[in-house]
Amino acid sequence: ASAERKPKTIDVANISAEGLESIREQDPFMYYSIPGVRSAELLMRDIDTSNLEVSRLSPRRETARDGSLRTVIRKRCISFECHPDLILEELLNGI
Repeated sequence: ASAERKPKTIDVANISAEGLESIREQDPFMYYSIPGVRSAELLMRDIDTSNLEVSRLSPRRETARDGSLRTVIRKRCISFECHPDLILEELLNGI
């Protein structure tokens, strides 16, 4: 029987630009698992470290005491394909 490993997680609540760059260099899968990073890449925008919260659509998420969603689970497979409704929602929320 194979033992399942616990997935890596990261708290993005207080991450700095330098910390984010370090994650990008050391663990690209963790870096692109962060919803704010993926959204910025998809929409060709700068990454806003104050808005890296976990997607509210994600089935696996943790809510902080202040109500923010901040824990990211490292993905083992990253896809940049998404449904057009998600892109439109991001664009409309940015207006």
